[in-house]
Amino acid sequence: MKKSLVLLAGGFMLIVGCNKSSTPNDDSVNSEEEITATQRKCAADEVLQENLKNDPSLRQRMNDIEEFTKRAIANPQQYRLVNGKIEIPVIVNVLYKTTSQNISLAQIQSQITVLNADFKGTNADYNASNPYNSVKAGYV
Repeated sequence: MKKSLVLLAGGFMLIVGCNKSSTPNDDSVNSEEEITATQRKCAADEVLQENLKNDPSLRQRMNDIEEFTKRAIANPQQYRLVNGKIEIPVIVNVLYKTTSQNISLAQIQSQITVLNADFKGTNADYNASNPYNSVKAGYV
């Protein structure tokens, strides 16, 4: 009984919380601000437009990245290392208070080795029926 009462109260709060608030009266001084504050929207495009306006070279850098990506997709072998593997630079930040909490370079390398085995599907617990088989390392 207690559980169903909690679920019912939670559901009620969810419904009430998700309803849009009413539009303020036109005679309200800050009506436009209140409308904006009650609506959720993604500002990513506005931020991008502002960044493009403030940095004229940003558009060219974005276009360069797009062109590089198109070339890499069209000819992936051109962007491989000599041994046929792509090298992804990795930076590891280790945060600690005392030196006894720090970890060794060997521990970091061990974790990167495990990560690479997972990515290649050569780890011991890899399942052959894994739905991500088509995107594991080694497939092009």
